[in-house]
Amino acid sequence: MHFFLFIQLERINQLRYCEDSMKNLLAILASVLIVCACGSRNRNAPENIEPATETSPTKATSGWYYFSSLGIHAVSSPALIPAKPFIPWTEAVRVVDTALLPSGPVFLINKLGIMAPGSHDIPPALITDSTFFSDRTAQGFVLSPTNAAVHLYRNTFFTAKDSSAEDIFLINYHPITGKFSPLLRASDLNIPTNTQCTGINQIGSMWYGIFKVQKESTVEFLYREFKTFPPKQDVNGTCLLADTTSIDAAAYQLSVMPFPLNTLPDSILTLVSHIPAETPLAINLYPTDSGTTQAYVRGSGQEIRKGFAIASDTTTAVLFADGTMYIRDRQDTVRIFKLPQLSRGYEYSGFLLSGKKLLAAWEEQRFYETGRTGILEISLPDGVY
Repeated sequence: MHFFLFIQLERINQLRYCEDSMKNLLAILASVLIVCACGSRNRNAPENIEPATETSPTKATSGWYYFSSLGIHAVSSPALIPAKPFIPWTEAVRVVDTALLPSGPVFLINKLGIMAPGSHDIPPALITDSTFFSDRTAQGFVLSPTNAAVHLYRNTFFTAKDSSAEDIFLINYHPITGKFSPLLRASDLNIPTNTQCTGINQIGSMWYGIFKVQKESTVEFLYREFKTFPPKQDVNGTCLLADTTSIDAAAYQLSVMPFPLNTLPDSILTLVSHIPAETPLAINLYPTDSGTTQAYVRGSGQEIRKGFAIASDTTTAVLFADGTMYIRDRQDTVRIFKLPQLSRGYEYSGFLLSGKKLLAAWEEQRFYETGRTGILEISLPDGVY
């Protein structure tokens, strides 16, 4: 589904309980994904801003991949990617988040696990564990100085399995061993075991969680504020909850609202300053050292441009859903290029950079449903890396 809509529906799922209003799944889409010629952009930059340089990615080394419940599959042409039924985005195999770990950038792929792109001497790897991923929705990365964790939950509207016996909502990823292990359960926080944690966000120095308690005929939501997350533990492994506070729905909603766009890191603001100031933007900034992906917004409406950003010591880039990328090269110049244009109903939905390679996630979207999904791998233009 559309990325900014994804963020907003995530909020709605947490605060307005959209599960009860979802309709039955629809039929298979038969259209074919067609790669078109790269478009051009207006070269006029706003006043007092150094003009950016337009360039083109290297097409000779590009490759298309699509997802299935079995993994990631290469295909010689996107026209050969098999059609898939539309299903709710919470149940689809799709890239849901990106993080820059000390071991390198990684994708989080719903229902599968974590994909590491590899390097010149390390092959790409898909790290899976059906114990955790097959019947849960992967919500996003949760990074801290000591953990590279993944937030999971069960969407009870689509998953009938009783979760009362297993309330794990945070698992630890171990890059060296390629293994996952339980990190935090709802019961560790003195919350009933028949609970799903449907949201975890770091906002500033504080952390916020929303917990959906399923009862026989009713649903109750609990809201928590944490000074540290995951909470510290004593020598016996028991969570110390002195720094955990219960808050109400209004306080939670106010705390997790998207940030104003002008509070983005300066390095990203410099990139998007080449976009007219009246253009509505919604940008998600991926976590690097700690925290969760953060949403930044300017304006609103159907014409809002949705993007994804990385800001680190080595990489500053923004990719928009239409395939336009803004990136700062080795000469500290802003470069603009466009990925292959996707057919109507498809969008780019995330990215990572690994050496000279750009990996861009794409997906077929229809409101809250998702069809075909996958990755485009393409070489960066000369001089960028």
